[in-house]
Amino acid sequence: MARPRAFGTLLAAGAASNLGDGVTLAAAPLLAASITRDPRAIGAVGAAWSLGWLLFAAAAAAPFVVDAATFAVSALLLASLPGRLRAGRAGPPTTLRADIVEGVRWLLGHRVLRTICWLLALENVVEMAGFAMLVLLAQDVLGLGAGGYGLLLACLAVGGLLGGVVAERLHRRLGDHGSVTGSVVAMAGCWALLGATDLPAVAGAAVALYGLAAVWWNVVTISFRQAVVPERLQGRVNSAYRLVSWGTLSVGAAAGGLVAAELGLRALYGAAALVMAALAAVAWLLLDGAAFAAARRAAPEAGPQAAG
Repeated sequence: MARPRAFGTLLAAGAASNLGDGVTLAAAPLLAASITRDPRAIGAVGAAWSLGWLLFAAAAAAPFVVDAATFAVSALLLASLPGRLRAGRAGPPTTLRADIVEGVRWLLGHRVLRTICWLLALENVVEMAGFAMLVLLAQDVLGLGAGGYGLLLACLAVGGLLGGVVAERLHRRLGDHGSVTGSVVAMAGCWALLGATDLPAVAGAAVALYGLAAVWWNVVTISFRQAVVPERLQGRVNSAYRLVSWGTLSVGAAAGGLVAAELGLRALYGAAALVMAALAAVAWLLLDGAAFAAARRAAPEAGPQAAG
């Protein structure tokens, strides 16, 4: 019974932290849009919010206080978990630098995982560019107020829940290669719809589609990563992977503001759709089912798979 109870505590900690992130995700663009309509300035807010991956009135401050409080709740829940949370180490002690180098080298030496990592890095540039400007699209194109913008973001969560339901059966039907490519195609469809519509319902469906696609991508690629990376290297490789893939978030937010300021919101979302379509083509050409299967077979020491 200890393991299910510990998993429930871990799940609650993640949920608390993510609740705070969601509050900030909705509040920060709304606060910025109430001060300025300059896409470059709003993009800068998104860049500042996401910069932490590499290294913003009481009511206005409240969402950010909530975010901070949820991190504290998350930390307390994690502290209550039983057992040792420090990974065991086999062999002689090493330095932090050596551990980092080993993780980077392993990632760069694995063709399939390396390709997925760079695809995700570019996807995150597009994702942050699009979502950083979503508040302007909601208000200036769709005619939504603060409540409507919040509902638009809620569609992302609805799509994510649906993605959690269908991801496994999509993966069984399409396999690793088809799922990676298919999820990127679905993301391209989201941006294309957002660039073409002025109907809130269509925009909500597009955002929900993105939530589904993102969860589909994560279920497949994270499960694959945990299946092929040796257990002793999980932390080191994951750190290198996230540094590359998440480190582009702030670049995307700033780029989205610049493109929207120069070319307009429609052009931004049209360009996002084209870039994602190109990435889907790259994924289809550079990866294949045989490569995924060979990588799984060649990883007898890998840790257990996990969906999420």
